[in-house]
Amino acid sequence: MAFFCAFPGILAQSVKNWYTDAKKRGGGIYLQTIYFSERLLCQLERLHTVPLTLVEAPAGYGKTTALKHALRDVPYGALRWHNAQDATVCCDWLVRQIAQKDSALAQQIFDLYHENGPLVHAKPAEESSLYLMIDNFQVIAAQFPFSVLQLLSALKGTAVHVIFLSRSFWQLPIQDLMHVCYISKKDFFLRKEDIICFAEELGISLTEKQAIHIQKETGGWAAVVSLYLQNGCEEVEWKKLSRLMEDLFWRRQEDILKKALLRLAQFETVDVEMVRALTEDIADLQQMGEWFYSLPLLYYDAEQQRYCLCALLRKFLLYRLHNASFLTQWDSYHRCGCWYREHGETKKAVAAFYKVLDYAGILSCDLTGLLFEKFDKLSYTEIAGEILRHCPMETKQRYPLSLLRLCYALFADAAFTEYQQLLEEAKGIICDGNDPNLLGEWELIAAFQDFPNLEKMEQHYQRAKRLMTAPSVIFTVGEPFLFGSISMWRLFYTKPGELERTAETLERVMKLYNSLTAGHGSGAAELYRGEVCCAQGRFADAEIYGYQALYASLQRKNACVTYGAALLLGTNAVYRGDLEAWKRILDYLEDPAHTYAFLQDSFLDVCMKETVQSYFAMLQPKESRLRKRLQAASNRLYDLNFTNSAIKGVRIPRIILKKNYHKAIGILEVALKVDARLIALPSQLFIHTNLALCYFAIGRSRKAAEHLEFTLSLAERDQVLSFAAYFREYLEPLFYLPSVSRKYAAVIQEIRSLPIQNIPAVPEWKAFIPKQENEWEEPLSKREREIAELAARGLRNGEIAEMLHISEGTVKNHLKIVFRKLNIDRRSSLRGRLR
Repeated sequence: MAFFCAFPGILAQSVKNWYTDAKKRGGGIYLQTIYFSERLLCQLERLHTVPLTLVEAPAGYGKTTALKHALRDVPYGALRWHNAQDATVCCDWLVRQIAQKDSALAQQIFDLYHENGPLVHAKPAEESSLYLMIDNFQVIAAQFPFSVLQLLSALKGTAVHVIFLSRSFWQLPIQDLMHVCYISKKDFFLRKEDIICFAEELGISLTEKQAIHIQKETGGWAAVVSLYLQNGCEEVEWKKLSRLMEDLFWRRQEDILKKALLRLAQFETVDVEMVRALTEDIADLQQMGEWFYSLPLLYYDAEQQRYCLCALLRKFLLYRLHNASFLTQWDSYHRCGCWYREHGETKKAVAAFYKVLDYAGILSCDLTGLLFEKFDKLSYTEIAGEILRHCPMETKQRYPLSLLRLCYALFADAAFTEYQQLLEEAKGIICDGNDPNLLGEWELIAAFQDFPNLEKMEQHYQRAKRLMTAPSVIFTVGEPFLFGSISMWRLFYTKPGELERTAETLERVMKLYNSLTAGHGSGAAELYRGEVCCAQGRFADAEIYGYQALYASLQRKNACVTYGAALLLGTNAVYRGDLEAWKRILDYLEDPAHTYAFLQDSFLDVCMKETVQSYFAMLQPKESRLRKRLQAASNRLYDLNFTNSAIKGVRIPRIILKKNYHKAIGILEVALKVDARLIALPSQLFIHTNLALCYFAIGRSRKAAEHLEFTLSLAERDQVLSFAAYFREYLEPLFYLPSVSRKYAAVIQEIRSLPIQNIPAVPEWKAFIPKQENEWEEPLSKREREIAELAARGLRNGEIAEMLHISEGTVKNHLKIVFRKLNIDRRSSLRGRLR
């Protein structure tokens, strides 16, 4: 049933008086249609049949309006209202009122409270019932005798009905009362079915989904539900909601409770220990519990033993906190950050500390495993850069290990300049402390100055070994190896002709590194060798190394190599045509049980997994589970780093398949100009191959040949044939380019003959293959075609010159152009090409 009423209502005041007072103090007035559920109305009817009624709900829930409705037919003289301020005054008032109906009952209550005081002088009893309402009972609850409530609840056949209204009956043993009507704040909540009925009374048709959404957003608070419905079930303007919360809730709370609530605003739920830790300087746990019990949109889940903040309440508290003074914000966010830090939730701790630029708080955290995480749209790298620029030196000096962890994060995200600056600062601080182990940690981080030069990195590790007496505390299981990159040859294969030498060097360097870090890089050397074998078409060897890398990484929980081994084994299976083995790898990746616990829900885990899946999607475009992996934008290069470079790269074919050749060329050409540390030879191989396809597609054969030469020269030098061989069906037209076919005939033959499964044909790729051998050739001009046709008929250059009245030299020049455009190198091929 719906009622038109004013919120908030003030007991013993009319709606008119409330409106006047609201205008005087500049407050808001919210005239709303408020709905009471059938469940609540049934409860309200019971108060006429029992001697005692307890109505419990926070301010603004409509207690007064509900009772006015329930008592609307009670004669004016039979209804008494009292606002509790003092327990003695209240009890005396109660006695005087009851004495008019039942002097014996009044005397009993008087005796209970005053311990056999003077008798009550009663007036003659009247026949009609008497309703006594006492509001704000929470003010006197601690002093009011529970025995009086027991006496009232035990009455039978009396004409007296006593109603107590309170924000809460905290810890009142209601179960010990006999005949009582207890209406709790839950009875005032609107469930989804209530909201649907409410909407119907307003002439609004509401779906169950809409009702569930409104109930979730409002917590079922009738006043707020009304706003949603009157707003057409759309999101209510926050200004209206915040003013409603301000008037009905916030303005009525004590400052000390407001302070406590703002500290809890960061949490959706809090347990007793959290409340104790966050508010121990404000009030004891019992007092906090009593306060919380009386608040709107906050309820206690007995099963979980946690307080739950409704979304609307939490949003309002965060809004208040956002607009609070800096000292208030500091008090809230600093305490919240400390709690998160002490309970191992580092990401949330950093986010809280950063809200108030508490750099000391951030540096006091164990900054492990935060690579590429986001903090309110700000990256971890950006926070590291701010600390470098703005954190006071005296604060930095207290946390040298944290500075080194930030250095690692900066380098991982390709912020090389900032990395170098902070590294030098950290060295000065560490050298002043004279701690050999800490200086050894610095050497481990400083090794990245020379990345990817393994020999120079090895020198840093050797110096670290002479300094350190214990395993590294920076490079632990929780800190991803080599920035979360899942491919070793994409990092260290940087010089043509040194593929095998690099493998040997990496094996030696990793052995030294692992001795300093308790096996942090386990499986990396094996992964590199496996990737090399796969790239060279040595698939059996690649599989062996792949499993070696997988099990070595699983033993030491090296997640990056685990994902890298999965990529290697899957790619190897695709190249061999073993799709069942490939699907087993895919299933392994998609099983949450195989995710490392320390990476659960982290950005890095998602990135590594999507890199593997995106690469698989490129190799197997028909696999429906993977198609979406190639949909994301790939033209953002400003945030390129070691971890995301692969996932950005494998999305390029999607652009090519859509025939956006010019866009793809632009992206790839820019990618070739980024820092060389980010694009080693395997990445360059991928880029040049795709550029060759794109340029050939737009008719620029010479540029296509230039880029294809990079692919073929690398294949010739180091026998990295597999990638080109897998896509050879689409590269085949390029192999006929004269400058390519003459120079690289041998390696082209190796690519054609490598026993490897070709990429499955899909409609997009089929569109990319020329239907005729000359489809992508540059068109001949009118003069060029005329000369070519005469030459195809067997005429010599002189004869053609004489017939066309041009010089023989001009004929020769035109024929050279014709040969280039038609991708031929002899006159005998002209007839077939000109058909």
